[in-house]
Amino acid sequence: RQRPGAIVLHGGEPLSWGRDTVGHLLAVSFELSGKSSLQTNGALLDQEWIALFKKCKTTVGLSLDGYWPANRWRGHDEATTDLVVANIRRLVDAGLRPGLIIVLHQDNIGENLHCVEELMLDMTKLGVTGKVNPIIHPSPHIELTCEQLKAAYLRLADIVHNNGLRDWGPFSLIAGNLLGRPLADCVFTNCDPYHTEAARIITSSGTLSFCKKF
Repeated sequence: RQRPGAIVLHGGEPLSWGRDTVGHLLAVSFELSGKSSLQTNGALLDQEWIALFKKCKTTVGLSLDGYWPANRWRGHDEATTDLVVANIRRLVDAGLRPGLIIVLHQDNIGENLHCVEELMLDMTKLGVTGKVNPIIHPSPHIELTCEQLKAAYLRLADIVHNNGLRDWGPFSLIAGNLLGRPLADCVFTNCDPYHTEAARIITSSGTLSFCKKF
């Protein structure tokens, strides 16, 4: 039976599973829903992957926390971070429109927040938008306090407003909610963890799970 939603391959790094496994999963998703989706750190992308994405109508999400050094906690060095940015451009040149997830943490706020701002501005020029999410982590050396997150969001909201970056979340989502036009989002709308679409998670062991963020 066909279902409207795409299967999303997400976390850790789907492309490390290899082309045969990922290709099979994307093909199954395409057969069931007419589309597919995955989230990647972008370091392993090449033209062969891009050809597969086009064949399976794959929506590609990239995880990048800003220009170097704001992206170093993802295990990337400066050269790999630059490679990921170049791969985003390759996706755009191939006619795909990737989305971007930027995660805010203790290493890319403060003096490194400009790395996030510059990335958002440059990606918007390419037609790429995305979301700026807070990290959820038990360590205070990684997770932001509420005051830190508030300060970072207010500063980024100024960048969004002053430069016409209307499609970046969560700012567009917050504005839509305040104006009575709520948009689908698992963070800034009411979420029942036992009924949300995000609850349909298959773990690496093959078991079903709920979204861990609630």
